[in-house]
Amino acid sequence: MIADDHPLIISGIVDSLNYDEEILVVGRYINGQALLTGLSIRQADILLLDLLLPDIDGRELIPIITNEYPSISIIVLTVVVLPSAIRSAMLGGCKGYLSKDTDSQTLLTAIHTVYDGAKFIQPLLATQALLDDKKELSEVNITPRECDVLQLLVEGLTTHEISEKLFISFRTVENHRQHLLLKFGVKNVASLVREALLQGFFKKNMDK
Repeated sequence: MIADDHPLIISGIVDSLNYDEEILVVGRYINGQALLTGLSIRQADILLLDLLLPDIDGRELIPIITNEYPSISIIVLTVVVLPSAIRSAMLGGCKGYLSKDTDSQTLLTAIHTVYDGAKFIQPLLATQALLDDKKELSEVNITPRECDVLQLLVEGLTTHEISEKLFISFRTVENHRQHLLLKFGVKNVASLVREALLQGFFKKNMDK
């Protein structure tokens, strides 16, 4: 089964898997609720799960699926490669972790490895998962102006209010906001604020 909110990505994954006669895709889902509904009807051996689904965060789905359907092995396939996300997913019960820039052969290797009962983390990500919190925080590099915008977002200000407070245009604030979402690997401001606070980002900057 594959859960990803981009149909083109799902199609690309399916095309890659079609080269392996031992793999059959039995479900495709574009959001978390559709996935949970589908699982209540039919399960699979392997679930390829994106963390950035539009309705339910993939990190919230992992323990739910692991507890309700322990026979399903979850492999995360995502653009989020922060060590905290990798460790959280693996501790939550998933059996594999890949970035979306992985190649088809690595994806197939991961599926077969997990199917055989072992765990698989993409080699380039494996060392990141072992980094301590201090090193992890240094990976999210934001500019001083992005830091200003992030601080105001945490305080609950709107884009218009931030624009007035920082004396910059509405479009500039929106650009900073989009850059922050990409750097933290999240899809909305609520998740951005949560990630920044969970990672102790502001404490890190105050300590400096």
